[in-house]
Amino acid sequence: MEVKDKEIASKTPTIEVVVDAPPVEIDDLKDHHCRWIVGKGRLGLATYCGKKKYLGSYCVEHYKRAHHQ
Repeated sequence: MEVKDKEIASKTPTIEVVVDAPPVEIDDLKDHHCRWIVGKGRLGLATYCGKKKYLGSYCVEHYKRAHHQ
């Protein structure tokens, strides 16, 4: 049983909450940025959340919203 618990713990992602990350425009989007669209920036292009990704393309908050958790 203990081995199974360690396996589960090793596969559980670490949750890192970032407060007040500024929105990121598409030109500045990096691999680690959350892809949730939060508005429009220069030239009417999308701006993205910009917090650190948790799972898939989203930060913790937006992952939960996208997956109805």
